Amino acid sequence: TGVGQPHQVEDQAAGHQKVKLNVGGRSFVTTRETLLREEDSFFTAMLNGPWLPDKDGEYFIDRSPELFSLVFSYLRDGQAPEPSHQYQQNIAIREEFNFYQLSIPWDLSFFPMTKRAPKLEGAEWTDEGWHVDVPLGRTSTLHIPLEFPN
Repeated sequence: TGVGQPHQVEDQAAGHQKVKLNVGGRSFVTTRETLLREEDSFFTAMLNGPWLPDKDGEYFIDRSPELFSLVFSYLRDGQAPEPSHQYQQNIAIREEFNFYQLSIPWDLSFFPMTKRAPKLEGAEWTDEGWHVDVPLGRTSTLHIPLEFPN
């Protein structure tokens, strides 16, 4: 019955081992367990690969600490940040999650640029941004890209 128990305790302790990150000059302290919440992420490679902390015991990541704080909150509590009403902020958040190889559960078909954008009848979001297609007769359509002030 006692076989394997010390190893099990050691595994549990490893999950709660503190990890220090320096993201863009700002320190974040968490546990391995938190960073490894999503499989196959940047942090999986960082903590299980050849990357070692610096002499201060921190892993340095040259990214925006403001954006990382959103990623960090997501890893801690599982709640994705609410999409912003500013298009560029949404792009930056999405790129930050992509950098860390984390999934962000946003429905990109409703990727708001401003508070007004989703209220426009017929407005659609594609990889090119918001647009409206206006029918011109039976066979042609005018594709109108939309831009909104931030």
